[in-house]
Amino acid sequence: MSSLRRTFTDRCLGGEALVEDIDDAIEQWHAGDARCSLPEFLGLTEAEYALFVENPHALKAIIYARRSQVPLADVLEWCDSPALAARARSLREAKRIVRWLHDTKRLH
Repeated sequence: MSSLRRTFTDRCLGGEALVEDIDDAIEQWHAGDARCSLPEFLGLTEAEYALFVENPHALKAIIYARRSQVPLADVLEWCDSPALAARARSLREAKRIVRWLHDTKRLH
């Protein structure tokens, strides 16, 4: 991968992309001839990518942690609560978050 190409994460941090644009970035990787892994293309560590695959909503926490220079584990701990569901944009999203918290044994 060229060191001149800005990753998706770099573009999010620079205000040039939104986390909601992740699908477009993934499509670019599939359509292109990148000589790197998808996580590298996106600018994610393997652990961050695994978390994103498990729960795509975690991308917001990943970008927040990077922007704030706070350990991702701390951000996840703050978000890993019913309060996260309370901030959801809709009842449907809140139910999805609570279900995910239960499914991943983060909420009992």
